[in-house]
Amino acid sequence: MVLGSDGSGVIEDVGEDGYTLLIGMEVIINPSLNWGDNLIVQGNSFKILGVPDAGTFSDYVVVSKK
Repeated sequence: MVLGSDGSGVIEDVGEDGYTLLIGMEVIINPSLNWGDNLIVQGNSFKILGVPDAGTFSDYVVVSKK
């Protein structure tokens, strides 16, 4: 398991439907994944980057654009 939820870095590549103009931009990663539809309370599928998925203490991290 690779820990770490807080992260920043440089976009090195984007997916097939991503904006290539983002490549090279410095970013801060929001570690909240799958928040859900309720703006006040997270949904049942909510998780934080690094638990159980690989976290930011790795060389590269893949995150969703959403």
